[in-house]
Amino acid sequence: MFVQIHVLKDYSAALPNRDLSGLAKRMPYGDALRQRISSQCIKAALRSPDAVLFRTGPDGSLAEDTLPRLGADLGLGISWRSRLIFPRLVLPRVAERIGDRTLAGAYVDAVAGLFARSAKGAEDEDGDLDADEGAVAGAEPAEPGRLRQPIVLGEAEIDAIAATTAELARHRVDPKLFADLLLKERGLRKLPQAVQDAVERMRAMRRHCGLDGALFGRMATNEMVSNVEGCVAVAHALTVHGIQSQPDYFSVRDMLNRDDEAGASHTNTTELTSGLFYSYAVVDLGGLARNLVGLDARQRAGIVGWLVRAFHSVEPASKRGSTAPFGTVHEMVVEMGRRQPRSLMGAFQKAIVPLARSELSLSERAVAVLGDYRARMGALSGAPERSWTLTASAAGPLPAFEALAAEVEAAVAAQGPARTGASAERAA
Repeated sequence: MFVQIHVLKDYSAALPNRDLSGLAKRMPYGDALRQRISSQCIKAALRSPDAVLFRTGPDGSLAEDTLPRLGADLGLGISWRSRLIFPRLVLPRVAERIGDRTLAGAYVDAVAGLFARSAKGAEDEDGDLDADEGAVAGAEPAEPGRLRQPIVLGEAEIDAIAATTAELARHRVDPKLFADLLLKERGLRKLPQAVQDAVERMRAMRRHCGLDGALFGRMATNEMVSNVEGCVAVAHALTVHGIQSQPDYFSVRDMLNRDDEAGASHTNTTELTSGLFYSYAVVDLGGLARNLVGLDARQRAGIVGWLVRAFHSVEPASKRGSTAPFGTVHEMVVEMGRRQPRSLMGAFQKAIVPLARSELSLSERAVAVLGDYRARMGALSGAPERSWTLTASAAGPLPAFEALAAEVEAAVAAQGPARTGASAERAA
């Protein structure tokens, strides 16, 4: 079973996502060059604990609606994406357990080296450093366990790593043996029972990558943790028309210049764009059940409802202070069914061209084109079993996007246990 999310959202005089040269990302499609917002940028905004996401609470007041809050409300741990996981999260827990920070640091440093090839200076795992999401690698590690590139570990995995490392330190087990103990059980039965139990718990936790890891996936670069195929697929957002951009010259006035001193402290040129974007995402309910074993109907429905609300409201952070890039969603379509998912970007293969005398705005024309194409694709390939639109959810006490999410939640909850068989494996 799949839930598909389609969004039409616009930005004016902004730059939501830029490339390494500081220009708007671009992608040829159909008969025009389009502006692009990368899927990495969208997912980074979704994961951010600082995202400005709120929903209406049961008492009518606003409640925080970020991903970490969702994880806490549903009793699900989140994951951490950082190169500082070992010094900032693992080390304090090990030191607290054994009471010796220096000894803990030696073991944490040794164990951390097993968890990422990036500790040896390898490239980013997918070779793509997003300009708005990536971080530049620092100098040589100065803290025990500090890595050169980020890794992704769930809270349950971090706890298991800390507990196992603490047992190794307590019993003075050579940390160089950790990989063999965990992966091959070589010599494990000769060690104290407490060490054996800790290693078993660690082994059991190798796939518990947290809520965000389960949703968006994790590429593991070693055998210490498992690869996780994300159950949420996010497309790159493209404009429904050709790219519309202008160079923007700006200067910085020097407030300490005297009257006889002319000139600015800094001058430069950037690019600003305006565009109506089509965004698309797919949630594989079978993959969700596989990645988060033991989810009940309320938890599964709550996750999907949050994704609907978040895709409506989340914003990239690029140039926020100078452009206020808080876009407007003109339409949102959510579909649920068992058929193969399909993007509706094909509706805009022929780029919409602004018409000076048209009675319809750009967004109104895009909504009409999207509706016609969706109906045609339904006739050709089969329509989803259920569908909802933002505009049809506008009547009621809740904001339309919250009412839409509530309807989708109820439909997902009514589905019962999700299948996790071969079809889900292929879809992931």
